[in-house]
Amino acid sequence: MTPLSRLGLPATRSRQSCYACPRAYAYDNLETFSINIERILFDPGPVFVALKVNPDIENKPIGSRVKWRKRSQGQVVMDLQKELGITAGE
Repeated sequence: MTPLSRLGLPATRSRQSCYACPRAYAYDNLETFSINIERILFDPGPVFVALKVNPDIENKPIGSRVKWRKRSQGQVVMDLQKELGITAGE
């Protein structure tokens, strides 16, 4: 866990944004976050979690990039509804 100030998020500002949240966490390491997330979610809230991520930047022209979406948006919605047992009219 990293102090909020190291991530550019002063603890007072993060607590203010979470309605004087007594529990504010900041992570810059995904493994540490993964270890602690279950405890954070099971404790009473409210809670503020700042997760610093490094973007995956690809500098290829848009037409040359590998497509990462294998399904259309409509197909994703239909698959989710099927998984949740929701019919189209509900």
